[in-house]
Amino acid sequence: MISIIINLLVTTVIMLTILLTNKTAEKANGNILLGVSLPHSELENNEVLKIVHDYHKTYISAGLISVLFMLPLLIIYNYDSISILYILAWCCLVFYSNFIIQKKHFNKLYQLKRDKGWYIEERQSIEIDTDESQFWVMGYYYNPNDKRVWVEKRFGIGTTTNMASWLGKLTYVFLAAIIIGTIALSIFIMPLDFGSVDLEVKNNVVFVNAPMRNDSFSLSDIQEVKQVKDLPKMRKRNGGDGNNFYIGSFYVQGYNNCSVYIHRNNPPYIFVTLSDRIVILNGDTPEKTEEYYLLLTK
Repeated sequence: MISIIINLLVTTVIMLTILLTNKTAEKANGNILLGVSLPHSELENNEVLKIVHDYHKTYISAGLISVLFMLPLLIIYNYDSISILYILAWCCLVFYSNFIIQKKHFNKLYQLKRDKGWYIEERQSIEIDTDESQFWVMGYYYNPNDKRVWVEKRFGIGTTTNMASWLGKLTYVFLAAIIIGTIALSIFIMPLDFGSVDLEVKNNVVFVNAPMRNDSFSLSDIQEVKQVKDLPKMRKRNGGDGNNFYIGSFYVQGYNNCSVYIHRNNPPYIFVTLSDRIVILNGDTPEKTEEYYLLLTK
């Protein structure tokens, strides 16, 4: 349940941020509308208002579709690795589609401005719109002649990066690192979603193969083996505690520090008391757990 809340909270915040940013763009900020600088006298021009209206309908429709694509998170929430990958893909799709929508309507309005010759009088030029709108036609600010790193946004509030600056170029590297890092994290924790706890005995040595961690101990070190239906309260010291597994070193109420390799919410659980520690494990089914119990007690 916590995973569902976190996933939906993250995606909802992103959606609201994008919608509010788009809302500010369709309201004139001085003489800037949809990121394009226009003469004040033309802000209510019918052709301008039509482009703004189309922009509004488009981003609202895209937002509703994006909300629909949030619904699978209600199904895959039990798998952290898949949820992370899905949210990453969803974010990339939402940001890219919104970027295309903004760029498309900016360029429509900018082309109308050029066709009509709507330049700021004191900066009018025959060939180039020198009020800087031409530096936003890519959907972001790119001006190699501008030494500023930060410039005021034309969509939303605050500042944005001049993508022609050193920081702007570094932004591409940073975004790529985030995407690659997120994918790597998902792959790393994927065993906690789809792995299993396996046990085998060879030459009187017990081998436990679990997601992200293995263990072994001698049968001769076993002092007690018992099955427990309900787990005591546990607190992770190190390891993994995904939706499907507890793997690693845990403080277990009544048993202190234990080595834990269990499928969550899948009783019973085997408690193996060794001379130096306690190992808690189980299989992915009650039948598999019973098989492990017999191997440890034969």
